[in-house]
Amino acid sequence: MKVDIQLYGAFRQCDATGHIQLEVSDACTVEVLRQALATHLSQHCPGFHSGLLQHSAFADATQILSDTQQLPSHAQLAILPPVSGG
Repeated sequence: MKVDIQLYGAFRQCDATGHIQLEVSDACTVEVLRQALATHLSQHCPGFHSGLLQHSAFADATQILSDTQQLPSHAQLAILPPVSGG
């Protein structure tokens, strides 16, 4: 299945369009998607710090997803980097 990932924060530097589309298996979990995105970023975004990906959250339109959750079909997700401030 194809997964559209909206990019926010530091991830925006990885694609000028603000999103990435990845092909994953139908039974893909968030953790598997995280690994697929790490591979994609290492190939297409030189210098990107992979540690940021490990501390970021994935969300659909209604909730933050845990790493063990299976992706919804026709997934449109956002990757949310950690933020600080007040």
